[in-house]
Amino acid sequence: MGVASLHFVGGTLELRGVGSELGGLPSDCAWDPRSACFRAPASHYAPLVLSLKALGLSVDDSARAYAELDFGLRAHKEPRPFQSEALAQAGLALEKTDRSAAVTYFEKLITKDELYPLAAVLKERVGK
Repeated sequence: MGVASLHFVGGTLELRGVGSELGGLPSDCAWDPRSACFRAPASHYAPLVLSLKALGLSVDDSARAYAELDFGLRAHKEPRPFQSEALAQAGLALEKTDRSAAVTYFEKLITKDELYPLAAVLKERVGK
């Protein structure tokens, strides 16, 4: 058997060059007898690669040839007054290590429309 290789094929990861008896892979990585390789959804790239490393299997990873996207905000939005108040309260709760209270305050902050701008504000205030 040659070197194992990992490929991206139309939204699917294919692990080739290993036999169907290979164990220790994530449950969503299944042997496909039609293509004689293990297949997994591409969204499970990280768990698959971590399991291959844990197995000590040397793999030629051509699936990693994807381009990394440059994420960032296109516009800066200030939080609404109730969000600023919740941020302050969440910060106090985190300082006191009252994580359940912090989660409650963060739940008040987040709506679908405001998740990403708010995440930027949190990141800025937390300093990470």
